[in-house]
This record gives sequence, C-alpha cells and structure tokens, in this order.
Amino acid sequence: MKWHITLTLPLVLFAFTAAANEQIDSNACSIKTPNDTAESELSKLAKITMDDAQKIAFDSIKGKSKKVGDKELEAEHGCLIYSFDIQVTGKSGTEEVAVDAGTGKILSHTHESPKQVKAEQVEDKAAAANKGK
Repeated sequence: MKWHITLTLPLVLFAFTAAANEQIDSNACSIKTPNDTAESELSKLAKITMDDAQKIAFDSIKGKSKKVGDKELEAEHGCLIYSFDIQVTGKSGTEEVAVDAGTGKILSHTHESPKQVKAEQVEDKAAAANKGK
C-alpha cells in the first residue's frame, strides 16, 4: 500500500500545479520563442524592460500594500513573457501575472492559494534538480 501512495502523490501534485499555473494563449503574445531558445538569449528578444513590465503587473493588482516576490523573463507555451508573483497584504496566496515581453499587455492573471504556491515551489525545486542531471 505504501508504494501506491508514493507513486500517486507526485501525480496528484503535478495535476494540481498544472491546473494552478497560468494559461498563456500563444496566439495572443507578440514574441514567439522556439523550443530551443537558450535562456541567455531571451533578454535580447524582449522589447520592454523588466522594470516596465513589473510596473504594469503591479498596477494591475488592487490593494494598498503589495510586494513583488518571484519575477522572471521566460519562454512559456511558446511566448516570451515576464512572470511576476505579487503578494497583497491581508490577502492569502499570490497573484501571478504574465506580461507580454513585446507589448506590455497582460496575458494572464491568476490567484494562487497558499497550497498552490507551495505545490509550485515543490515542482520548481524538482525541475531544478532534474535540470542538473
């Protein structure tokens, strides 16, 4: 029985975090990224800066006291985006905002519960460990 739980838990976590992750419509983004684009090349493709994208994301969130947690420029679903995790004081979880790196348009805005945030951190840690192999 123990082996069943061990095999099932990663699948449940994967399904849970996949549902929580923002969905980017690749038809809506302005900069398409081939699958083999190196991370070091992404910043050369962006038309707006991280600071400009962060201001756009930050301004899109209601609340008096906010702070940006994780932020990154990434290729997601074939699109070049800036992704921001924003915490709002007094609100549990995180607001995850994806900003088009070419136009500054908000492509996605989702709320992640504390459980979803934790599951995403576990997934990111596992992906980072596998990347080194």
